[in-house]
Formats: sequence, C-alpha cells, structure tokens
Amino acid sequence: MANSNTTQVAGILSVPPTPQKVGDIGGRVRTLQGNFALTALPAGDTICIGKLPKGARLLPQSCIMVTTTQGTATLAVGSAPSQANGQLGGTITATKYGSARAYTTAADPLFLDQVANLGVEITAAYGEDIYITIGIAPATPGTLKTFLQYVVD
Repeated sequence: MANSNTTQVAGILSVPPTPQKVGDIGGRVRTLQGNFALTALPAGDTICIGKLPKGARLLPQSCIMVTTTQGTATLAVGSAPSQANGQLGGTITATKYGSARAYTTAADPLFLDQVANLGVEITAAYGEDIYITIGIAPATPGTLKTFLQYVVD
C-alpha cells in the first residue's frame, strides 16, 4: 500500500523543510456574514456582500441562503477587483465562486461550487469585492443571508 502526502505535508517533511503559508497550515478562519432585505430586484442587478483583502482565500464551506424560494430567479456569487480608493467599480466576474443557481427551497443553504477558485489566494492589488448577481427573473422578496469564510495568509 502506498502512502501519499499533500503538497503542504511534503514541504514540511522535505529536508530542509519548505515554509508553509499560514492559510495552508495553522491559518485563522475569518467570517464575513451579511443580511440583505431582498425586494423584487430585476435580473442583472448585483448586491455587494463584502470585501476580501489581498492574500485571502475563500473557503468551500461558505454558503448563501434565502428565507424565501426564488422561483426561476438565480443567484450567482462572483467578485470584482477592489479599487485603490476603496470604492466599488471593478468589472464583475459574476460566477467566480458560485454558479447561477435557483434557490427552490426556503432557508436551504447552498455552498459555493466553483471549486477551481475556492481556496485560491486573491492576488488583486487591493483585494476583491464579493457580489451576488440576480439572473433569469426578478428576485422574490425575503432575506438573503451570506456566510463567507476565508483565511488570510
């Protein structure tokens, strides 16, 4: 039977050991939580749910929940590079972290699903603004709850 190691463990076991990033081993998980009172926002509208600093890694246990079913409306989780002055305004990549999905069960959290981008260090000079984009149809009124977890190296 073969034994294998992650890249991080292989670095620790190498001679000399390779220093590991704090976000990989022993990192402190931080939370970005938000509540938003949804109205009948039209498809194409965006909601900024927070900012993550340069070096942060969004974790796959992050989720979005809505207290009402959304019918055919979809919600996607994406980002845009933060601006130097701290203002919003970068070009949004709508589905960077969560694909456009219908929320058909009230209060059922859906985890972010773009695994190629989760756990990857944010390299934008001023971090990223995290957005939800409404698609297909207007949102149904209710409360949008966001629970994002990340580590910073």
